Amino acid sequence: MLWDTLNCSAGPLRGILSMQELLETPGDLVLEQYIQARVKIGLHLRVIRSHTRDTEAIWPTSEKDLRQLRYAPANVSLAMTSYIYNDTVSLISSKRELYGILIQSQEFHALQETLFESLWAISQDA
Repeated sequence: MLWDTLNCSAGPLRGILSMQELLETPGDLVLEQYIQARVKIGLHLRVIRSHTRDTEAIWPTSEKDLRQLRYAPANVSLAMTSYIYNDTVSLISSKRELYGILIQSQEFHALQETLFESLWAISQDA
């Protein structure tokens, strides 16, 4: 699921990340490799995270890493990871449930993109 996002051809890649879950599976080593691959192909990431699901102060906004980070409002806990790109939405669960879903649909993508942009608008720069 994660690596498929590198197929994003009409960036930026949009992501809602649950860092607590991502650091469990696939883990920080895989995430570092993924970030290097994303940067190598010049793919910018706009990401929303929640303070309640962040376990470490890592991966902030960074021009070098082509990443812009915002934090969701305090009452919003983002417990799952999703990426929005092309006409696809990728959903990555926690280690406990251990599943991934890739949905290729223009309509679902448009809905998720609208929801992302709405949350982005009320989120704060990191």
